[in-house]
Amino acid sequence: MDLPCVAPDIHAYLLYQYKNKEDKYAIGSIDRDRFIEVTESKKDIVLKTISFMDGTNTFDEIEEKVTADTGLTINSRKMYAILEKADLLQEENHPNAQKNEFERFGFKVIGIRIDKMKGIFDRLSRFVMPASLITVLLTVLSLVLFFLNKISITDFSLLGFQDHYIRNFILMFLVSSISISMHELSHGITAAKYGLAPKSISLTLYLYISPIFYIKLPGLYTVKPIQRIHIWFAGVMANAFIGCTGFIMALICKQLGASEHLIFTLNYVCYINFTYFIVNLCPLLPLDGYFILATIMKSPNLRKRSFSSVKDIFKSGKIKITVPQLIYFTLSMSMIAFLVLRELSAMIILFRKNLDGGISNAFWSIKQYLFLIVMFPIVRIFRKRIQKKR
Repeated sequence: MDLPCVAPDIHAYLLYQYKNKEDKYAIGSIDRDRFIEVTESKKDIVLKTISFMDGTNTFDEIEEKVTADTGLTINSRKMYAILEKADLLQEENHPNAQKNEFERFGFKVIGIRIDKMKGIFDRLSRFVMPASLITVLLTVLSLVLFFLNKISITDFSLLGFQDHYIRNFILMFLVSSISISMHELSHGITAAKYGLAPKSISLTLYLYISPIFYIKLPGLYTVKPIQRIHIWFAGVMANAFIGCTGFIMALICKQLGASEHLIFTLNYVCYINFTYFIVNLCPLLPLDGYFILATIMKSPNLRKRSFSSVKDIFKSGKIKITVPQLIYFTLSMSMIAFLVLRELSAMIILFRKNLDGGISNAFWSIKQYLFLIVMFPIVRIFRKRIQKKR
């Protein structure tokens, strides 16, 4: 492009402060929710270069003006390529723009705009601290009751049930939908407490088979690190609240002699929310725990850099990966392999357990797994056709 033009609302925001090295800044667009990282010494010249990329200057003119104003030289074409990858050009969703992990390895099923609900999020944000306090108290009470009642944790699969009634499959869907929705909305409500406006909520099939809900919070990098952690942690706090409530109510109902189905439902509410609590805090998956860890370590894009470094080894044959990146990549891939093999093992055990009732009965018992297996190639084909049309 002879007259480069970038997004109009690009500004610099302090990302991390360090004691022994330069502070790091995020230069980006809140509207696009995209940014690039620069050190403090490069911040001014990068901003100056971007200010001349308004569609009225050529690359050579930009370099001349930057040198005249700062006395420094910069490769404007290289800077433009970096902004292009970050999707910070005037043309949104540029073909060369890098996508996040959910976009690259998933399929977006649906996206709902919620930016018009800002007033509702702002009003609900007043209850963030009281809700957090209540959740802590419920968690302590649940732990006390757990040990007093000498309850043991039964290890069973998230998709595998003790029986294969369709009722339980529907129950899993309803409880999961409500729990995930509360998880994501809690991120948005807490973000509103710090002045951010949630933009949308989306459903994506991660790895084309695993449904993942996530809320888009433009400008999350503009708030303080401790506030970012609070926002990331809000989701699992919601799961802890729901899980503890289900656990306590199940104990009460059991004492009152309520129906087994009601107690089973409450126990499942407890189980699935505690599962989400643990899984989301795992830093080896691209979920809340990872972003919390990256924020604490002051190392944004740790996961992306780790995977990119390994990918570059196969491309160039040169090893340019740090020890922390190699450790993170190895542990992350091990976690993914464990989750896949665990579900595969659960499917086989469930199938063999019900084989005595006939082959059709055995296949019906693993219907939830078969559904995901069938959907995988269908979604891949559907996605490729959409990409060709674009």
